[in-house]
Amino acid sequence: MNSEFLNTITGMLQDQKLNLPVNLKLRLCSILGQLVRHATQIEAEVVNKGLSNCLIDVVKKESTVKIKKTAIAALGE
Repeated sequence: MNSEFLNTITGMLQDQKLNLPVNLKLRLCSILGQLVRHATQIEAEVVNKGLSNCLIDVVKKESTVKIKKTAIAALGE
């Protein structure tokens, strides 16, 4: 959770130019939720990097209901 891996995932979700397939977006949102769920400690810089803002943007911008549900579930963690 407190690594460059988080930046890579959030960057991929936020970059509209990548045009990611639906299955990949689902997996990325799911991975973020799992990372938050199983993290023993989350540093303050993770919050400052905008993890929640990234997931909120996914919910706002996506048209696929399944992706929205997965992003909301990750936010709930």
